[in-house]
Amino acid sequence: MHYFYLVEMGMSEEIIFTFKQGNNENFEEAWTRIFDAYSKTEPKMPLSLLLNSFYFGLVLCFRYALDALVGGDFLKCDGDQAFNVIKKLIAAYKTPSKLDASIISIENRLSTLETGLSSMSDCYNRLREQFDHVAINSEPPMWFPTLKVAINNMTFRAHCDIMSEFCLMPENIYESLSLWELSNVDEEITFANDATISPVGKAGGVFTQILGRTVSTDYLVIECVGTGQITLGRSLLRLLGAVIDVGEGTMKIAPPGCGHRFPMAKKKKKSKRKGPPEIEVASSLDNT
Repeated sequence: MHYFYLVEMGMSEEIIFTFKQGNNENFEEAWTRIFDAYSKTEPKMPLSLLLNSFYFGLVLCFRYALDALVGGDFLKCDGDQAFNVIKKLIAAYKTPSKLDASIISIENRLSTLETGLSSMSDCYNRLREQFDHVAINSEPPMWFPTLKVAINNMTFRAHCDIMSEFCLMPENIYESLSLWELSNVDEEITFANDATISPVGKAGGVFTQILGRTVSTDYLVIECVGTGQITLGRSLLRLLGAVIDVGEGTMKIAPPGCGHRFPMAKKKKKSKRKGPPEIEVASSLDNT
């Protein structure tokens, strides 16, 4: 006799812990079944465990109904409040027209919210793809010319991009160099593919060592997703006398001290001074 009593108590606890509302079981029947099992437990199981198992074992519409009746989270109610809410829902269930209307209203609101969230998620993903495409300053799969540059005794591999008028620097690289404060840049920058970005700011007059020369140039600092790289724009590349042949996959840089690298409208006499000045200025605002 004692053995069967223990078995019955063990089965009651199992019913509570594994409770799940049946397909053809209404709310009142589900509550009666789990509460009868709770009454047979010895010592008494904490009421919070009963309510937790009951709540998560119900079908979704009844969980929403319980939350709606308490005006918040059903599981945060105390024991008396939880029992009163369950009694109210049982009483409402006995008048199907009112309950059905409430459940339909709740389900309609949930359906509207889910549709709205799905639409917002799709819109965010499209915007994120466009932003990532602009912000990632990384090497494409095809050949891309690079130069070794040094700023503040730190060495980087910089991309040479004749399609960009400006020299670009990822924000994480700027922060690692401990440079002076950025100046504001109010205008958006438009690239050759019509993509636009809003720079974080401009680091002006940054001394950059390239092929044994020190050049003072301006960098537009941009946000990058992942690991970005410095980009050298065409103003600086023109100063360096860079010749890039994308088809051949080659790049040539004119040796220091050979004068202007691009043909002028009229030839000027060569200066008697030998070698370039120690510091040359390449302004990112030079649009020629």
